[in-house]
Amino acid sequence: MKEISHLFYVVEMFRNRLSRQLPTQHISLLLLVAERPGITQAELSNLLDMPQGTVSRNLKLLNYYLERDQCGSSAKGYGLLITRPLEEGAYPLGVFLTPKGEDFILDVVAELRSAPNTHALAC
Repeated sequence: MKEISHLFYVVEMFRNRLSRQLPTQHISLLLLVAERPGITQAELSNLLDMPQGTVSRNLKLLNYYLERDQCGSSAKGYGLLITRPLEEGAYPLGVFLTPKGEDFILDVVAELRSAPNTHALAC
């Protein structure tokens, strides 16, 4: 089953480039934003059947955010998504890929298009 092997390889791309513990809901959210740039958090919540708070938390992790501690602050997150107003100074906020996110999605698309490549399953 070459298709399963190929799909496994693509999922491993996500895990290797982002995090070995990457939840599938992060993958779903990222792919949905790539498909629908400017989608709102409410639309994401509805389409993914996730509570609004869960969507917000996941967006925060897929974005950059500052975490403060005793030594100052440091940037956290994957830097793949950004939220910004859909219109100047207005709400709601839309969710978009960052340049880093666009590059990552282009790599995923290139891998999908390269089928019927076969990849050895890593154990």
